[in-house]
Amino acid sequence: MGRAWVRKAEEDRRGVMRLRTGRRAIHSLICFHCQQMAEKYLKALVHERGLAVPRTHDFRKLLAVLGPTDPELARFGRAAFGLSRYAVGPRYPDLFSTPGASQSRSAFAAAARIRAEVRRRLGLRPRP
Repeated sequence: MGRAWVRKAEEDRRGVMRLRTGRRAIHSLICFHCQQMAEKYLKALVHERGLAVPRTHDFRKLLAVLGPTDPELARFGRAAFGLSRYAVGPRYPDLFSTPGASQSRSAFAAAARIRAEVRRRLGLRPRP
């Protein structure tokens, strides 16, 4: 099942890559799918550690579940917390101001760091 989470995360990543290279980037979708990619990678790690995967978009909860088995992941707290706001907000026009290019670049960088670290921990090749 951990690999299933990775496959779903990579679907989000492929979507992000297409959105980023399109003629007109849609920054709210980029941010949303960056959040989704990072969330699914963390859930893959939770599953691989034999822990119950919580039904949450809250990175604090995911990192808290992983904390006892991997306290080093706490260093991703800031990046993960920054992504948390993109889990729901971009889907509702009255909850969120539209992110711009700077926010989508930051979201992608944060998600890419989390992706690389989780792939390393899962023993997966670092893919571009």
